[in-house]
Amino acid sequence: MRRFLLLLLTAFSLSAQGTVTPLPGVTPQRALALSAFATPVAVEVHDDQGRPVPGVMAYLSEAGHLQLAPGASGDCWIDFMIVLVCRVATDAQGVARFPALVSRYADTFTARVTATNDAYPNTIRYGETTLQFTADPLQTPARLVVISGNDQAAVIGTALAPIGVRLEDVDGRPRSHARLWYSPSTYGAGGFQLPESPGPAEVTTDENGRATLPTFVVGWGVGVYEAQVRYFDPQAAAYVEAPIRYTATNARGGLTLSLGDLWWGGLSESGWGMTVAQHGDRLFNVWFVYDDLNRPTWFVQSSGQWSQGLGSTFHGPLYWPRGSPWFAYDASRFAVGAQKGTASVSFRGPEEGWVSFHADQGASIVTFNKPVARQQFGRGVAAPIQGVGDLWWGGASQNGWGLAIHEQEGTLFIVWFTYDAEGLPTWFVMPGGAWTEVGAYAGSVYRTTGPSWTLQSFDASQVQVSPVGAFELRFASTQKARMDVTIEGRSVSLDLVRQPY
Repeated sequence: MRRFLLLLLTAFSLSAQGTVTPLPGVTPQRALALSAFATPVAVEVHDDQGRPVPGVMAYLSEAGHLQLAPGASGDCWIDFMIVLVCRVATDAQGVARFPALVSRYADTFTARVTATNDAYPNTIRYGETTLQFTADPLQTPARLVVISGNDQAAVIGTALAPIGVRLEDVDGRPRSHARLWYSPSTYGAGGFQLPESPGPAEVTTDENGRATLPTFVVGWGVGVYEAQVRYFDPQAAAYVEAPIRYTATNARGGLTLSLGDLWWGGLSESGWGMTVAQHGDRLFNVWFVYDDLNRPTWFVQSSGQWSQGLGSTFHGPLYWPRGSPWFAYDASRFAVGAQKGTASVSFRGPEEGWVSFHADQGASIVTFNKPVARQQFGRGVAAPIQGVGDLWWGGASQNGWGLAIHEQEGTLFIVWFTYDAEGLPTWFVMPGGAWTEVGAYAGSVYRTTGPSWTLQSFDASQVQVSPVGAFELRFASTQKARMDVTIEGRSVSLDLVRQPY
């Protein structure tokens, strides 16, 4: 019986979707800060047949700007310390009328109104609409300007020169003893780093309206960064801001960082890894891990964006492709498939980082995070050919699989991303080997199994490593090669070139 009622409610939910429409004059609106908007917020709620819906709840929400006008009252409260929420029931005509509202300070912002039948929470929703507001300052605000230290260039990890600001009225007279707030662009990878302080991030202007900010330190990541100094002008009921910009460089004054390498979770999570291939500021990331059945599998992030400059946080979609068996590969059967989630890699220096995943696991989205570090495997051997580390493939006619070659101190660490007999992603690893002659590198091939990669605590003792064959790489140059590989009695010969992206 309960299952029948649940299905009935679900069906009713789908048929009860409708619209939430602002009444004329509600949006957009403009008023002075701290003054009521001329037209009180009111919306009409209709079902999917266009009929007014009385007796349902409409919710208005906005973060940080709106508050009730003086003398107004209603069923309103504050969520998450800054979000104003007001709740009103629709009348017999399906209209919800909210109390008069004002903006606490000058700005342009958006509010949202949703409607739902609270008798069936999260089941019957009639839609939503957005409202646009502009609040003007009560008078021309003061001016805040950076007078020294702007547009610097500094090496990662070093301190910036002092940054000075001045606060003045529109006629140029200084505003003394005024509190200014400053904020870096980020507390994580990339951007400004602030010294730890138990108090708020603020300074006070002197008699001449001037103030010097605390010392900023250049965080990890290269590129142009920006922070803000802010002042709230009570006479204007408006915030004024001054941007602070600087360029973070590497030790040579350039805007490049070398991140391409083999990364892993350390000895405690030995058995899975992340290959990072880098061309300029572009990364091509592949995670070679294990599925819920302990089988080797891989996920690829072939594109993405830096959030705050090269070396900060790289974010992009995650895919789990399908193909054909490695021993009888047919590129026409390759399919990238639907996006399986997103991944972010936050670098915290030249040797450490943090990866975050929001992965689609069918019925749910799994979110988990793991620290990563560069994996050291170099043995300091002489190499007859150097500069072969990169992501390689068989060209467009072999699209779908790849070979990650990592190079440290003359030693190669190779991971082959390909597909098993069922066309599922699998990988083989060649962690050891030796140069047998000029341009030839050979060694053993291994298959591993281990715990699911989605486990927050990875048990490395469950990883099983099995030798399954042998390989030989012959480099015609640093741009072309051939791999001959034999795995469990099957052999293939693959022509390789560097993969562009």
